[in-house]
Amino acid sequence: MALIPQFMETASNVVIEGCAGTGKSFLACCLAKQACRMRRSARYVRLPDLLMERDELAATERSDAKILKKYARYELLRLDEWLTEDVDDTDINFLFELIERRYAAKSTVICTQYTPAEWHGRLGGGVQADAMVDRLVHGAIRIDLGDVNVRKLLAERK
Repeated sequence: MALIPQFMETASNVVIEGCAGTGKSFLACCLAKQACRMRRSARYVRLPDLLMERDELAATERSDAKILKKYARYELLRLDEWLTEDVDDTDINFLFELIERRYAAKSTVICTQYTPAEWHGRLGGGVQADAMVDRLVHGAIRIDLGDVNVRKLLAERK
């Protein structure tokens, strides 16, 4: 059985970490494409864009419920640029609700330059941070792509 059905069948998450240019987004895209080939719903979103979308909906006096429902339903959600920008309490509450809705039900692929050990502090260090890190990392497949910037390496070879 292929990797995709195994981790998605158990609603496991995938954490892809590494510095800029290591291929995190590319690898996550490959996982999502394979999921789509297997007729699974998948969605890509950068975390800054997700939070901006939430803010725009809030400006139109809509609650978070609509966007949470939208992103919780995908069988595979790719969250790119995880915690590359600072998050405030409103962001943390929103992310907690999203992760809680997906936990043990759907698979999430996180692309990040930070190790899960660093997430706690970046998520405010409180109880919600504990819960989010636990739900995302417990039983997750972790892939560390290291610190070689492939984009830069290939550009230097031209």
